Amino acid sequence: MQMFACTVWRGFFTTLPFIILVFTVLHILCLHKYGSSNPLGIDSVDMVTFYPKYVIKDIFGFLIFYGVVLLWIVFYYPNLLGHPDNYISAQLKCEYSLL
Repeated sequence: MQMFACTVWRGFFTTLPFIILVFTVLHILCLHKYGSSNPLGIDSVDMVTFYPKYVIKDIFGFLIFYGVVLLWIVFYYPNLLGHPDNYISAQLKCEYSLL
């Protein structure tokens, strides 16, 4: 039973960031396409539409950041964000004392 619990927790916490990422992207796309609420009561004629101009700008900025900054770190300084403990071999046994 303990190994099953370790597998379930590992699977849950591995997929959770990707689920959050999907909902974040959907939220940003819906916000850019439909806009936010209008608490000031300004006519929609005077408002700037976000879709498709700002969506393309956001995607371009995202690609530039990850294409330049992170790839520069990966190829020129691969151990910059590392820790010496990462080079220790992992034990195959899963031990959680709180389960």
